Amino acid sequence: MATDTGGTIKEFNGTTTPIQYSNAVNLGGLTCPYFRIAAALTSPSFSIMSAGSTTVNGAPGIVIQVKLNFSSAEDPTGEVTKLNTESYVFSPQTLALIETTNTLWSDDGRMLPITHEVVFSDFRVINGIFVPFAILERIGGQVTWTLQMNSLTFNTGLTSDIFQL
Repeated sequence: MATDTGGTIKEFNGTTTPIQYSNAVNLGGLTCPYFRIAAALTSPSFSIMSAGSTTVNGAPGIVIQVKLNFSSAEDPTGEVTKLNTESYVFSPQTLALIETTNTLWSDDGRMLPITHEVVFSDFRVINGIFVPFAILERIGGQVTWTLQMNSLTFNTGLTSDIFQL
């Protein structure tokens, strides 16, 4: 669970471990970063800028950096803004989001920066929607999890009746 001030991880045995704010702030972007992108496009509190180009899995990408800005009174050192900065890499051929990157911070009290990446690949068209069938997360260069889908359907069995008032 993540909140505005941090979060917790609940283990299978029911115990919980706190997640510091600096690591919880970007958790929503693991598999669905589009909500943050939409918020950045509609809110004057965000700044969006081109940050060059890169290569992801051998494919070219355009880097767009998104920052949630704070006033100097709220963030006199700029550290909170740094925590709320994320980069999105888009394919120039398909415009698909192929990677997100942000910074996590060590939990050992030293607050060392650690690169956090989520890579999207194996794109397929499902009902006219370009969908990544493979998602991989790296923290500090180490793969922490992967998701490989074999099939996907959207809104199976929905009828217009359920949308009637």
